[in-house]
Amino acid sequence: MRDRMHVGFIGAGRIADLHALGYDGNADAKLYAVCDADGEWAARRAQEWGAERSFTDYRELLGASCSLGVRMWAISILRPPDRSTSMERPQSFGRSWPFVPSAEVPLSA
Repeated sequence: MRDRMHVGFIGAGRIADLHALGYDGNADAKLYAVCDADGEWAARRAQEWGAERSFTDYRELLGASCSLGVRMWAISILRPPDRSTSMERPQSFGRSWPFVPSAEVPLSA
C-alpha cells in the first residue's frame, strides 16, 4: 500500500471548509496540518477535519515537514486576497513546494 499524500492548509476560514471536504475519506490524500493566525481556531479546525497538527505560523507548518520527518506534498493557501503578503510567493518558502492549483489567493508578483 502506498503512502497517502499529506497536505497543509494555510488559512482556516470559510473557503477552507470546501477544500477540507475533498480530503474527507480520500484514500490517496489526507489533510495533515492546518495553519491560522488564531491558534485556538487552527486547533479547532484541525480537530474538525481530522488533521494531525495545527500551527499559527506558516513557517512552522512548512518546517514540520522536515523536523518531524513528515513528507508534506502540497500546500493550499486559503487566505483572502486582501491579506496577501510575501508569504504567497513560492520562493519565500525556502524550497520548491508543489501548490494545490486551486489556491484561493493570487501569487504575489
